Amino acid sequence: KNEREGWQMLGRYGFSGVRPQILMVPDQIRIFSPAEIVIGVHGAGLTNIVFVPEGARVIEIFPPSLIESMFAEIAHHAGLKYDCIISEPQRKSNGEVSRIPQSYNQGMSVDIPTLEAIFKHSADSKTPGAPH
Repeated sequence: KNEREGWQMLGRYGFSGVRPQILMVPDQIRIFSPAEIVIGVHGAGLTNIVFVPEGARVIEIFPPSLIESMFAEIAHHAGLKYDCIISEPQRKSNGEVSRIPQSYNQGMSVDIPTLEAIFKHSADSKTPGAPH
């Protein structure tokens, strides 16, 4: 829900968006291979972390209804530094938390100050590369 605000914050640090699902594999490799920091929502696009150099940082964003360790394990085995953030739960109009599972990014809302704090911590020793 607040993707625009997230990209505005990340844009201040030199990030731009990449949508791997619309790119050919050689283009994905070219874009991700120099990346020092990759930030993305849990999903197939994060598979591109296999192309980033050892020591790069990965920040994965989860919907609250789906937390898996797959990309954390890939990052570990590839020598990457991994962090994650769990998005805020969707709420009904009356303020109750919705019990309907969210898809990977439908209606997700991320706490931007928390994302920025995780990003700044991750960026301490890195310059942004090709984000997701």
